[in-house]
Amino acid sequence: MARSAVMKPTPLSDLFTKAEASSYLGIAQRTLDDWRTAQAIPCIERPGYVRFLRSDLDAFIQRHRVAARTASTYRPRRRRQSNGSTTSLPE
Repeated sequence: MARSAVMKPTPLSDLFTKAEASSYLGIAQRTLDDWRTAQAIPCIERPGYVRFLRSDLDAFIQRHRVAARTASTYRPRRRRQSNGSTTSLPE
């Protein structure tokens, strides 16, 4: 007889309210509500109760992380002069 997978209990400190989650992500609560409604970010919902797992927020951050440019892919911006021509910025 196979044993069913047992989920490890999550400490309450890993459950964030909307205010805590938005602060953790550095965004407005309205933005978090929009992402939650669009199902872009996982959450636990019950009538009058919304919580976010820290691990889900960390995974969301990792999924949306942008890699740094390497020196070989960096191109300096061009500066527009008053006569309409462009010049490269000094290095």
